[in-house]
Amino acid sequence: MNGDTETYLLDSIQWLNKRYQSTNDEGVYFAHQPIYGFLDSNSEPNVLERYNRSYLILQALAQLRPRTLLDVGASEGFQASLARHLLGIDVVGCDLSEEACRRAGEIYGIQTCAVDVCNLPFQSGQFEVCTCSETLEHVVEHDRAIAELLRVASRAVVITVPCENPDVVAQNIDRSVIHSHIHVFDEASFDFLKSTGITVLVTKHASPYLYYPNKLLEEWRHVKALRTATILAMTLSLLLDPLLTRLTSYSSIRIVLLKQPERTLPPEQRIRLSSILSWQVPHHRIS
Repeated sequence: MNGDTETYLLDSIQWLNKRYQSTNDEGVYFAHQPIYGFLDSNSEPNVLERYNRSYLILQALAQLRPRTLLDVGASEGFQASLARHLLGIDVVGCDLSEEACRRAGEIYGIQTCAVDVCNLPFQSGQFEVCTCSETLEHVVEHDRAIAELLRVASRAVVITVPCENPDVVAQNIDRSVIHSHIHVFDEASFDFLKSTGITVLVTKHASPYLYYPNKLLEEWRHVKALRTATILAMTLSLLLDPLLTRLTSYSSIRIVLLKQPERTLPPEQRIRLSSILSWQVPHHRIS
């Protein structure tokens, strides 16, 4: 690791630790994921996109049915807890930020450790599956990170990354903005792994045609009287997204890397959206 990369990593850790200590004026932890439910405002915006990613990840895990899982870039543990709660998987989480790991332990009782994805402190094949959601776009040596994920997973790796305008990402390449997106991904970005015997399965999602419905849902979701209507609208939007991305463009992808060919489970055994939308915890205050 050169000096510039090490400095950027240390700056990112400092930035993330501060972020995962964020609270509102009443002392309630301000979450990265919608851990308090979609009606609550004490989490970052764009909840429909966040639920969409969680849904896709849980679908892949429901098909793979691993007994053990490492969630890399676990944040405060929302997706790891869903995997444990809905699928009964033995989950370990890790994140670059020690504060993120503390929140995952406090809120969900998830076993976690603060690590760099490029240097995972686990044995080769220690976990059946690794997940890594919305993380690689921040990592300088992302190819090395992918190699590490494949090393510690015995069966498969499930990844999500954004697919953004290269001109927008180019503004961040100098790393002047801490924890910015510094890589451009598309549906062919992981094809280089095919020559190593890895099966690469790509699912496109986040159609731009959902932009305006998403904005409306952001306005509606805090109105408790519209709870049922909001659930129906969110569910319809998420179910339409796969069709829209096949017909138009996309702004995010899910990648499943299979180390050995595997048969997936039939569609009727997939995760229910309602189970994800109803998963929430009471307001958490940092001690």
